[in-house]
Parts: sequence; C-alpha cells; structure tokens
Amino acid sequence: MIIQGTKDEIIPKESSSSIYEVIKGQQKSKSVMLVNANHSMQLVENNDFPYWPMPHPKYMPTIMEWLDGL
Repeated sequence: MIIQGTKDEIIPKESSSSIYEVIKGQQKSKSVMLVNANHSMQLVENNDFPYWPMPHPKYMPTIMEWLDGL
C-alpha cells in the first residue's frame, strides 16, 4: 500500500506512481492520495493557527480498511 499526500513537498507524486506500477500486480496492492495531506500525513489547511497540526482524518481509516482486507 502506498499513501501519499497531495501537499507532500518531500516525495514527488511521480515517485509513488512509479512504485505503484511495480507493485500493482501483487495481491491487495493499493495507492491512495490524501487531499491536503503533507509528508507527515498532517492535514494542511488555510487556518490562522497552524501550531497544532492535525492528522489527516482519512489516514488511519484508510490503513485500517486495507489491513482488514488482508
């Protein structure tokens, strides 16, 4: 499983796409792009108080759903 945020400024989106091309034939392979998540899977939004970043609300549910399917 590959999870990447659309606001990830460390890993280029093309990198996860390339990796997925290699693993996509394997059973249960999955690639997910979380909208407005950064490299740390924190939700990036325009707010006036960015000092307590929140994890992206779909991060853990996405992982748990994938694990339940194994």
